[in-house]
Amino acid sequence: MKTFNLNSKYELTGAQISFAESVAIIGDFKESVIYSLMDRIPVFLVDEKTQEKYGEGDILGFYQDSGTILGETIPIIGICLERILNYASDDEELMFLIASVIIHEFAHAKISAFSRGVYSPRDEFYKWMEESSANFITINYFENYESDFKSPHPKKQTKYAHKTYSQTPLAFLKQFVNQQPDEYKLGLDLFQHKIWFSHIWASHKADINNRPQEKKDWLQYVQSNVGKTDKVTLNKLYEALWK
Repeated sequence: MKTFNLNSKYELTGAQISFAESVAIIGDFKESVIYSLMDRIPVFLVDEKTQEKYGEGDILGFYQDSGTILGETIPIIGICLERILNYASDDEELMFLIASVIIHEFAHAKISAFSRGVYSPRDEFYKWMEESSANFITINYFENYESDFKSPHPKKQTKYAHKTYSQTPLAFLKQFVNQQPDEYKLGLDLFQHKIWFSHIWASHKADINNRPQEKKDWLQYVQSNVGKTDKVTLNKLYEALWK
C-alpha cells in the first residue's frame, strides 16, 4: 500500500499498515481486487480541512476517481487520522478502524473500476447505494479475514500472523457500522441478509440509472426500514433495479 502524509499531524504505524493489508489480501479470497488496487491508488493522510474539501460530506475518508491533490489527475484515497482517532478508545480499536476506513475507500475504487465511463448523478439514491455497497464489501472482507484464521486450512498463505485480540475485528466493525449514518448502516443489513448486489451496482449503473420508479421504490423502503429490513422485500427491490 502506497501511503503519503499530505498534511496530517499523525502517521500510520507499521502494524496499522500491515493489518489493513492483511485484511485486504485475505478478504479478496478469489478476486484479488482491492489488494491489487493498493499498488495502484495512493492513500493520502490528510488533515480535517482537506477532508472537508475533498470528502463531500464523508467524515473519515474519501475516494476520488480523478483527484488533483498533487496536481495530477489520478484516482486517490484520503483518510483523516485526526477524525478517526475520535472513534477509537484504544490502539486495538484504532487499528481495526483505520483498516476498515481504508478497505471502505478501496471498495469505492473497486466499484468504480467496473463502471468506468458511466455517469451516475450524485443524488440521494447514489449516496445510499454507494455507501451501503462499500460497507457491505468491507464487512465481508473482515468476515473472510476472521474465517480464514478459524479454518484449519487457510484459503491463502500470507506473511501476517494471527493475533489474539480483546474483541474480534469483525465484531468491532459491525458495532461501529451500526452507529454510522443510515446510508452506511444499510451495509450491515445487506451483510446480514447476504444480498450480493454490490457487483451488479458496479457493472450495471447505466441500466439502474434508467429505472427512476424502481430507484424511488428502493430508496423509500431502505430509508424507512434500515436496521429492520425484510430479506424477501429487500431482495425484490434490488432485483427490480436491474432484471
